[in-house]
Amino acid sequence: MLHSFNYILFLKKHLPMKLQLEIAYFKKHHKFVNLRNPKTLNEKIVSSMLYGYKPFHTTVADKYLVREYVQEKIGCQYLIPLIKVIDDAKDFTIDDLPKSFIIKSNNGSGNNKIVKNKNNIDINEVRALINDWLSKDYYSSSYQPEYKDIKSKVLIEKLLFDSNGKVPNDYKFHCIKGKVEFIQIIEDRFENPQTRFYYTDWKQCPFFLEPIGSHFTFKSFKETMKSKHAINRTDQPNNLNDMIDVAERLASDFDYVRIDLYSLHDVIYFGEITLHPYGGMNRFVPEYFDLYYGGKCQSM
Repeated sequence: MLHSFNYILFLKKHLPMKLQLEIAYFKKHHKFVNLRNPKTLNEKIVSSMLYGYKPFHTTVADKYLVREYVQEKIGCQYLIPLIKVIDDAKDFTIDDLPKSFIIKSNNGSGNNKIVKNKNNIDINEVRALINDWLSKDYYSSSYQPEYKDIKSKVLIEKLLFDSNGKVPNDYKFHCIKGKVEFIQIIEDRFENPQTRFYYTDWKQCPFFLEPIGSHFTFKSFKETMKSKHAINRTDQPNNLNDMIDVAERLASDFDYVRIDLYSLHDVIYFGEITLHPYGGMNRFVPEYFDLYYGGKCQSM
């Protein structure tokens, strides 16, 4: 097993990025990626990773620097209050922090830790986690060029939670040419995650996305399409139109982008800007919609 692991690391280090992406794409989609004439959304995402990088992409991918970008585009009122920025794990202390907060990395995906009561955490364990985040090179594992030059930091932000003590729904607005095409909602993200997809009129989409390495649970496509009862649906947020407006203003500089927002007590908060969701390994079920949304994009 160890020899196999070392062999994989050797290949990742020495194979050209283009070849590594082609291999990863084939493993996920069971077909070769067309980079000469990309047609599907996932093919165009991969092509963009290889050929479409622009310097400001690093700014919007950095969860710290993007705050300034958001402030300029839509205003600081949409930013989750920032408590502290850490460059070194030894700087993490709890005396200067509120009772609850969230810790997250500015460089990567899924690196976050919810703290509901600071008196219940092990400081050394948290420092070890922070050290791990600061030492990771997300670019080398994701192949996404916007992460290459990000200086790793750890952010401590205000923890958003509702009256039931749960984090608010995560609304992911998939935008093409500055317009929201569909919305991905993740409920109860950290305890019992459920994901559903809606159009802007809140009609349920006839597809879902199956991300690589996802910890989210998905019903089968047939079961999803049979779901007619309220228990299988997510209530439409009262401020949906305002959220769409915010997402589209943030998406105006991109051909395709995913804008993540939260809504708590009808107040909208910015989550993040994702340029290449799952690195082009998001499998549409049914596959037709990959081609459909790819046709709406430019070459990226």
